Amino acid sequence: VVLVNPQQRAKNLNRSKHKQKLVVTDRAASSVARTINEVKSAPVLAMDLGAELLRRLGGEPSILTDAGFKRVMELCSAHQRAFIVELRAYLERYRREGCAYVWLYSAKDDHATTYKL
Repeated sequence: VVLVNPQQRAKNLNRSKHKQKLVVTDRAASSVARTINEVKSAPVLAMDLGAELLRRLGGEPSILTDAGFKRVMELCSAHQRAFIVELRAYLERYRREGCAYVWLYSAKDDHATTYKL
């Protein structure tokens, strides 16, 4: 873990109190470990969509909201819309089951990305 503090100069970064560095490092490591465990146990949804669309899904508002769903539907071509409707149904189901993350896998481009519910 690398501590980055934009208010301190690089030469003063090493002058932080050792105890303070350890606390921040431990908190960061435990937070990352929790997230990694959630992502490791996440279900995988394999689709015949391109990797570019999967990347756009991560950058847009959640498709689980009506506004986000409409925005994503505008970005998609006609043949991709059926996949998005089905994907939304699966995401809603996994959110009800208590999943925090889902892996989206593009069979077309052999690309996987995480999607936070």
